Amino acid sequence: MPTVKCPTCEWEFETPDTNVWLDRKCPSCREELLVRGSEVRLGQEPLPPSPMSRPPGAELGFLEHTVPVGNPAALWSYYLGLFAVIPCVGIFLSVAALHFGKKGLEFANQHPEKLGKGHAVVGIFFAIFWIALWVAIFFAVAFSSSPFVGP
Repeated sequence: MPTVKCPTCEWEFETPDTNVWLDRKCPSCREELLVRGSEVRLGQEPLPPSPMSRPPGAELGFLEHTVPVGNPAALWSYYLGLFAVIPCVGIFLSVAALHFGKKGLEFANQHPEKLGKGHAVVGIFFAIFWIALWVAIFFAVAFSSSPFVGP
């Protein structure tokens, strides 16, 4: 664990090694501190902006347009629809993709700034495609005449 020094009384104490700001009190002078790893600030000082934060009204980057993290239901629909190709579990993944696609599409329509409509639509398309295919395969196998079945 890193050791930090209180900026008020110069007292040294150990803190957990994390990447997030933690609220701590100095064991000596009881001053409110914000601690992150070996970095320490007084509790009243404003925190520096996170590298992940964006000022209001700023343009979305390529990654935010490509992966709409603001609409998790659309992402779930998209990936479940892609993985519905897996035999045996594909039909279940397809049904889940259809459910999440509906939720993601509703969310994208209510919050257009969050994006994700395309992922939801693709997830719904894949879900319908795989449900139809898996049902067709099931019936083709179930009602086919096989040379391995008795007379």
